[in-house]
Amino acid sequence: MEKLIHSGHRERMRTKLMNTNGSSQMLEHELLEILLFYAQPRKNTNEIAHLLLREFGTLQKVFDADPKDLLLVKGVSSNIAAFIKLFPKMFNIYDRVLQAPLTNVSTTRRLKNYVQPIIREAENENLYVIYIDEKCDAFCCEPLIRGNSIEIRACLEDIILSIQRKGPKAISLAHNHPFGSCIPSQEDIISTIKIKYMLKFMGIEVYDHIIFGNDGYCSIMDIVNEEFNKMLDALDGHNKSYRHIQSVMLYKDKGSAN
Repeated sequence: MEKLIHSGHRERMRTKLMNTNGSSQMLEHELLEILLFYAQPRKNTNEIAHLLLREFGTLQKVFDADPKDLLLVKGVSSNIAAFIKLFPKMFNIYDRVLQAPLTNVSTTRRLKNYVQPIIREAENENLYVIYIDEKCDAFCCEPLIRGNSIEIRACLEDIILSIQRKGPKAISLAHNHPFGSCIPSQEDIISTIKIKYMLKFMGIEVYDHIIFGNDGYCSIMDIVNEEFNKMLDALDGHNKSYRHIQSVMLYKDKGSAN
């Protein structure tokens, strides 16, 4: 019975958190209590939350506390202390992202200047996706594929999932040939065409794809766009031929019926 009551309390607290109006009215001890659910799944964390706030004063000071001091509070295990100390590190990364100025990447040169400091230190071949807003400003650059072998199916799945989370207007791509020339391989071109084609159905445009090598960098989008348009023309021609065959067959069927 105690477990059922305890479980019901946790569910009520989670529901309150997920409610937009409710979450803005939640008290510090309630937020800390919910946070501790995930570090202490089988124990009442309400008391621990109150004791932590009584000891340190505010939620911010709880996060900033020395791990050794956290462990002195009744009920705080090393697991809880480590969990609490995880959040300031996450907040720092989040704040850096929020405060980072947006960079316009409307040209290949601007995209190169934006990506090069990020990709320069990579020892293996990495594919980066640059997420772009309606003003052609990059608001995030994320490595999605790491290693010497890029599997296009996994690449597409990761890009689509990430686009659904981040909601960009468009993307650009960048990858490196750490031990070779920036000259694109056939696989580089084919992979980009596949990505461009799949994202077309999501209303997401691929603006550019640049490759960094020992001899500099280059954009492959002129080649990609040319081949992409040829592919669309071929598909359009195929569809017209198919519709023509259908109409001929339908005419013959009608003639036979008569």
